Amino acid sequence: MAAAFFFRACLVPHRSYVFNDEYEHVAIAKNLRESGRFSRCEFYLDDRCLSSYLPQWVPGFHFLLARTTEVFGTGLEGAYEFNAAVGALGVGAVFLTAYLAAGDATAALAAALLLCFFPLHLKFSGSASPDGLALLSVTLSLAAALAAARLRTARSMGLFLAAAGWALLVRPESGLAVVFQGALLARRSPRCGFLGWGPLLVLLLPGLLYLPHIAAFDVETYGSGGSVPGRLLLLRGLRFWLDGRSVPAAVVLLAALGWHRASREDLVPDWWWPAYFLSFLFLYSFINRGDISQGDFQRFNLQLCLPVLLLAGMGCRAALRAAREMRRGRAAVGVGLAALLASHALGVPYIYADTVEPRWRQERESLLAAAAGLDPACVFVAYSPSTVIAVLDRPSVNISYAMDEAVLSRELRGRCLVLVRDHACRQDRRGLCAALDRKFRLQAVAAPLYLLRPRTAAAEPRRRTP
Repeated sequence: MAAAFFFRACLVPHRSYVFNDEYEHVAIAKNLRESGRFSRCEFYLDDRCLSSYLPQWVPGFHFLLARTTEVFGTGLEGAYEFNAAVGALGVGAVFLTAYLAAGDATAALAAALLLCFFPLHLKFSGSASPDGLALLSVTLSLAAALAAARLRTARSMGLFLAAAGWALLVRPESGLAVVFQGALLARRSPRCGFLGWGPLLVLLLPGLLYLPHIAAFDVETYGSGGSVPGRLLLLRGLRFWLDGRSVPAAVVLLAALGWHRASREDLVPDWWWPAYFLSFLFLYSFINRGDISQGDFQRFNLQLCLPVLLLAGMGCRAALRAAREMRRGRAAVGVGLAALLASHALGVPYIYADTVEPRWRQERESLLAAAAGLDPACVFVAYSPSTVIAVLDRPSVNISYAMDEAVLSRELRGRCLVLVRDHACRQDRRGLCAALDRKFRLQAVAAPLYLLRPRTAAAEPRRRTP
């Protein structure tokens, strides 16, 4: 775990991959820490949030982020360090879960090592999104379910329910994983074993009925102005797991071997693993309407990692046992390790590559540079105040408040106002930036910042009279 934290804290690039969402998460955690309210701030002035509304996310990630600022720090950098620690804890959680699933320390250690150097996990451990914590929470809830299936006590069942509830507080779609875990727990329980997989099949029936309609399903792709047919969307998601960049090909092969061995040893029912994987693939592709092979949607693949890594750990154990029976077993193990290392090495460029357009990172860097020379008392006016709060930790208000004469004459009276002309302002879907341009005189500071000067009669251009 120490090595996992070192890689994620020191070697992996710390970047924001999820557009403005990561800024929102950091700003929500800041508001939760300072005021005790779980809300998105729209009017942040004098170190207080004067106006806010309820976010669309659940509060688990933000609660932990707000409570650990003394350890990891505040702002984006603190969130990056927090996620690095979460990624390291995920390695330990996978070891525990693999040990409970396989009953073997070799398989557990192999699964943990594979996650430690897994390119997809390494990359998003350097972000400020809640997906790494979601994987950790689901892994712990599966470990609790397996422990409850073995111990069969009220305390172990209570632990599973608590872990499952926490997983739902981090990401709502973790409920699908909890259903699989509950079905596994019921199947291994002598009192509920008669249920088999009937309840799970009933739950998945709507999805199965939807399969024939996938051909007619199109999803709009961000920034392309086009759409992708449903079948192609599903194939893209599967290809993401087979291209050898974000997911090493050796891990996929080991998972296939582990599935074969798992079905023989009946540790977990053989079709539980692919059903878990494909259900999340179906969920993110069609219900969430996203191409999980592109851009920031790639982070959703973290939820699909758990069955693959556990099976790959079992595959490593099976490969080592087979090597022991060979005459040149040590040579075979050496060749296998070399192939595994080479497979992971192919994913290094993926770890350091931008999954979104570089302009998002450049915009943040420009904002930092341009704001350095401004008066600390200046108030930033933006479509998304969370961007300013997370990146600069400066006063910021939604652009609509700068159009309100009552607010301008009270809270913002006599204050220096600075417009953030970012991508949202340039798109100007609500027409507020254009209205602001008519109301104020814009004085360039440095892109993307402009001072807002009041338009006076003297400043207006003279018109010729006929």
